[in-house]
Amino acid sequence: MQRLVGACVLAVVGGCDGVGEPIRARTVDAGVGCGETLPGTVAVWDFEELGAGVRDSTGAHPGQIVDGPVTSVAGPPGCGRAIGFAGTAYVLVPDAPAWQLPVGSVDFWFRATACAESEAGVLTRDAEFTMRPGHFRVFWRDDCRLAVRAQNMSDETGGVELATLAPLPLGAWHHVGVNFGAPGLELVLGGASQGFAPLGWGIDGNENPWTMGISNDKSAEGSHLPVWKPLRDAGLDRVRITNRRQSFAR
Repeated sequence: MQRLVGACVLAVVGGCDGVGEPIRARTVDAGVGCGETLPGTVAVWDFEELGAGVRDSTGAHPGQIVDGPVTSVAGPPGCGRAIGFAGTAYVLVPDAPAWQLPVGSVDFWFRATACAESEAGVLTRDAEFTMRPGHFRVFWRDDCRLAVRAQNMSDETGGVELATLAPLPLGAWHHVGVNFGAPGLELVLGGASQGFAPLGWGIDGNENPWTMGISNDKSAEGSHLPVWKPLRDAGLDRVRITNRRQSFAR
């Protein structure tokens, strides 16, 4: 895996520019490597092949591209291709019994070239004003921070929310990991913990689909519509869901 050494990235095609600064579009932070397998994997969308759908490498949960084409872009070094979002198209993955997870994890690679205008959906399984457990979403903010929110059925407006400790450098790929379920919600960026909050529930107990590149937190329970808060000027790679907590911190 490529890692920052001083101001430069080693083993990256393109390396550094003329003043020794990294070429930001090709830099990566630490974290789980692209080829690294994790125990308990339920689904992995690697975005190597984009057409009308998005392949799940386990074969169980393919996604559908909605509202127009997406762009195939270069992923993190060594990771092949990634999916690029321009603010229109998004990925929809139907609800399934596999998502009834009282404990588990989500991880992915993320890159943006601009902060969100207000808030943009990255990975969402949510609904509006419904007293159902397990609503979950990861979103990109206007301060260039990534945040994750998990909602319990006892609190339709609150829940638990964590955000990265600092704005993410634009143009660089970042590995993001989230653990949910007891004993708590954990956010990890590039192998470094960004925060922990006690949490006694997972993402089970509802019937909502996943969306990538847009938010469904205004939808009716069991539906993904309506969608809003599209992701622009950003890319995703290697989105993975597992049925257990993972050691993303390195």
